[in-house]
Amino acid sequence: MKYFTKEFNTQEWLAYAQSYVRADERAVNFDEDYFNILYDKQLKNFIRQDKNNDLYIDPVKELNIIDEYVNEPNISDEEKKIRVINRGIFIVSNRKRLESGFFIRFDKELSKQRFEQSFQAKVKLYNKLPEKIKEKIADMRVFALGSATNEVKRLLRGYCERLRKKVKTTKDNAYNETCDAEEYLNKKLELYYFNDCIIKKLSEDNGDVFMALSNDVYFVFKNAFITEGSKNLVYPYNEYFPNYECSRIIGSELHYENERFTANFLVSNNDKLGREELWYLTVNCKYIFKY
Repeated sequence: MKYFTKEFNTQEWLAYAQSYVRADERAVNFDEDYFNILYDKQLKNFIRQDKNNDLYIDPVKELNIIDEYVNEPNISDEEKKIRVINRGIFIVSNRKRLESGFFIRFDKELSKQRFEQSFQAKVKLYNKLPEKIKEKIADMRVFALGSATNEVKRLLRGYCERLRKKVKTTKDNAYNETCDAEEYLNKKLELYYFNDCIIKKLSEDNGDVFMALSNDVYFVFKNAFITEGSKNLVYPYNEYFPNYECSRIIGSELHYENERFTANFLVSNNDKLGREELWYLTVNCKYIFKY
């Protein structure tokens, strides 16, 4: 049985819908002008924050600015010491970026597209809410931007609470079954801890399947074959900015039957526009090693 499904992922997002909206009585009526005000305000905030992403900053130029800051005249020895320490931290944490000089020039239009993509994804998600809640939402676009009436928030409170219990039950079942399956291994994998890791590489060789993750963990599935998904679906790994375009594990579980293991992964592919595509990676094998 597969617990972490695409449907489960939708339920998990909807289970916290209440926390994503604030009370706003202007949301009681359909108001195109108010929607435009909200949209434009959030778009501007998104672009401003997006522009400050390290992805768009020249690391060499940034280090030069830091050097100027460190060498400013008329500062105390204690202050200079702090600035030198911070400079060292910057160099260590950005070593690969500094060595390569890698960065991407900020594209405002691309940023706008990412915001619009995120907005449309929220509208699509919230249209899966129960009809009795949707019928109280005057404009789903305004709701997707985080505004709802007190009545809608009240309805969401009970719905989200019930759905969170359902989500927890699913997670508990997946966890327990994974633990049971790992009892057949000499060394436990603790597979459930690898959710949110990025797949760096997925390959097949001599009847084995190999998977490298962004936390430097490496899985070898022995006498194995991929029954669902494909190595061709995995995005090339960007060592400088892993989150830019990536294939991220958002659900993992393990099952054991007929002396073989089945590892199920729910994977999220995200591109530079913020578009998400969910897919299943299923590996059937005789044994599993973790390095």
